[in-house]
Amino acid sequence: MTWRDFEQEVAEFFQARGYDVEYKAELVGKSGAIHEIDILAVTPKESIACECKSGDQKITKHLIAEWESVCRDLPFEVKPAIASEAGFTYMGLLYAKAYNIMLITKSQHYPYLHLSHLELVDLSEIKPSHEI
Repeated sequence: MTWRDFEQEVAEFFQARGYDVEYKAELVGKSGAIHEIDILAVTPKESIACECKSGDQKITKHLIAEWESVCRDLPFEVKPAIASEAGFTYMGLLYAKAYNIMLITKSQHYPYLHLSHLELVDLSEIKPSHEI
C-alpha cells in the first residue's frame, strides 16, 4: 500500500463516522510556523488533526509527542490523532493514553484488542503489564 492509499483509507475511516475531510491542510500555528495536516477531520462538534504514517516502522512516543506539540500550536482546538500502518510502540501507547491522543491502526498489530480493519486503538485496555 502506498502512503497515498493509506491516507485515502484514513480519510474514508473519518468520513464513515460523519466527518468532513480536508487533505494536506496547511495551517499557520500560533507560533507563526506553517504546519501540514495530512487529514483534517471536522464535524460541528470537534476537529481532529491526523498524521498518517505508512510503512513498517511502529510509531514511537517521540513522534506522538511531537505531533501533540504541533496540534497545540494550531490556531483552533483540535484533537491530535495518528494513523499508523505498522502500529505503535508500547511507550507510544502509554504516552497517547496519558495525553488523550487518538491512535488508529490495523487489527493484526494488536489482536487482543479485537479490532477489525482500520480502527481506533482502545487505550483503556493498555496497561503497564502488556508486552507489545
